[in-house]
Amino acid sequence: MSKKRLGFARIEFIACKQEIENLLTAGYTIIGVHEELTKQNKITMGYARFTQLLRNGVKRSKSTPPKEKEISTEKIVTKQHPQEVQKQQAKVLGVAETNSFKKSSSEKKDLI
Repeated sequence: MSKKRLGFARIEFIACKQEIENLLTAGYTIIGVHEELTKQNKITMGYARFTQLLRNGVKRSKSTPPKEKEISTEKIVTKQHPQEVQKQQAKVLGVAETNSFKKSSSEKKDLI
């Protein structure tokens, strides 16, 4: 068995990526996909390298700049505790903060 060039496994993986995804969605196991592609002589890499590429995905070359991540304000608000969100909404609306278990004086008059 001849030694392949460095990075050749990644090239094989990229070339077969669509077929790998199709086989996985069809119900093949990872080892089954590797055996099938090896049997068809589409890949020559070992199983360990195949799973590493599958797990990590195919990394881009360093010359391509990474995309900037956009921060959504909706995600930030939903990560907060629900009571904190209610307090912030009350402040925005100009509503005074009150405890829900205490009744206001107008409600007490209605009960009497």
